[in-house]
Amino acid sequence: MTMSRTEDRAMEQAELAAIIERAKADKEEAERKLKEQQLMQQEEEEAEKRRRKRKEEERKVRKEKKRSRDKDRDKDKDKEKREKRKEKASSSGGGGGSKDAEKEALKEKKLLKLISPVVVKSMSKYASTIGHERFKKHAKELTEKIAEREKKSSAYRDNKLDSLSAEKTLKIKKYAKEYIDKLVKRLEAQGKHASRMNNGNGKRGTSDLNANTNTNTDSPGSRMSSSINSPSTSSSTAVGTITPTSVVLRVDMADVTLLDDDVDDMVDMDTDSSSESDDGSDLDGREEGDQRKDGLHIVDWDRDRDKDGDASMASRDEEKDDRNHPHRHRSHANGNGVSLEPDAVMGDGQG
Repeated sequence: MTMSRTEDRAMEQAELAAIIERAKADKEEAERKLKEQQLMQQEEEEAEKRRRKRKEEERKVRKEKKRSRDKDRDKDKDKEKREKRKEKASSSGGGGGSKDAEKEALKEKKLLKLISPVVVKSMSKYASTIGHERFKKHAKELTEKIAEREKKSSAYRDNKLDSLSAEKTLKIKKYAKEYIDKLVKRLEAQGKHASRMNNGNGKRGTSDLNANTNTNTDSPGSRMSSSINSPSTSSSTAVGTITPTSVVLRVDMADVTLLDDDVDDMVDMDTDSSSESDDGSDLDGREEGDQRKDGLHIVDWDRDRDKDGDASMASRDEEKDDRNHPHRHRSHANGNGVSLEPDAVMGDGQG
């Protein structure tokens, strides 16, 4: 009995010791796990701190960059404002020059409006004779030439030239009429010269042309040849050598002087009505067919001869050249854009 109790007690103590050992082991395991968990949590917290710190640094960098960009943008804005102020100051300071140029342009336009109707009406008698395009060209050139001379007057400089005086209008009319008369006669002479050159080449004789005039009056070439070779042809008939067909053109002064749309209120000149200003004699009492020896520039315009580009000088040089070289065929265009080819003469007349 005694042995059995002792054995039982020893077994109980052994079991108790085993339980205690297991409890200690469990406790140690729990403590180890707790430490590991705490370590992991600590690491996570440190990582979070590092992440927050990095974000804060990035935010500071972005903020600094934004501040720098804003500063640069403000500098650019200030610079742009300063440049605008400078431009505004310079434009306001130089505005007087632009206004003066605008006033001068208006004065010139007003002057051309005064001169162009007189020139066009004086030259319109031969508008259908020399051709519309050539008429526009010469009327425009003559208007601008007279305007350049008129700009030298004190009335123009003082902006007091509201209208042309009667004396000035007469001068312009006389100048324009003598100019167009000389031009038409030169074109007529060039047409005769071209015809002689063709006849010299053996194409057709003068007698044949005169004979064809009586037999075939419907041919434009025969009408032109008869007008050229007939010694009794008057000035108005000889002019017909340039235009085989009679064409009545309406002269639009806005088209001639190129003065914008506000010239449309001027009188639209018709070549049929030009006779009311042309009474068959020039303003100084000479007949229309008479010409002074000095060519186009007959009028002493403001006592100043325009020597450069003078049409009369070019005409005299061409006539002298014709006398010195009668058999030379000149097919090039002269200074007034008039070709000496027969076809070109007819073509210009039809235009």
